[in-house]
Amino acid sequence: MKRTIKHLASAMAVAVFLIIALGSDDEETNNPVPNTSKNYTSYEAEQFMKKTCDNTNQTLMKKKTVYLDGTKIYMFMSVAENGMTCISTVSEIRLEVMSADCDETQIKINQWNAIKDGASL
Repeated sequence: MKRTIKHLASAMAVAVFLIIALGSDDEETNNPVPNTSKNYTSYEAEQFMKKTCDNTNQTLMKKKTVYLDGTKIYMFMSVAENGMTCISTVSEIRLEVMSADCDETQIKINQWNAIKDGASL
């Protein structure tokens, strides 16, 4: 029971983080790849994250897709050279890292496992 509550709490924390990140009305954010009325695929987001990880000395390990208010959010788990594990998110709307959260590996694995691939948040 305690384990389920911890997983639920982790999933809710990630969902709140994503809601805050997607809810920004700031029009001055840098958009390295403008959206030309098409949504980016999982493959395109993964290629973007591979380049991002290469540039930040990280190794891309896993990916999954979740849905937030009907928008696909691509989630990626990577490991940095310093041993920290990160979960980063990219929206189907823009090829840019919306959020990245790094911590000890076991903490990030627990959070990662708490969110099911294809889940609606």
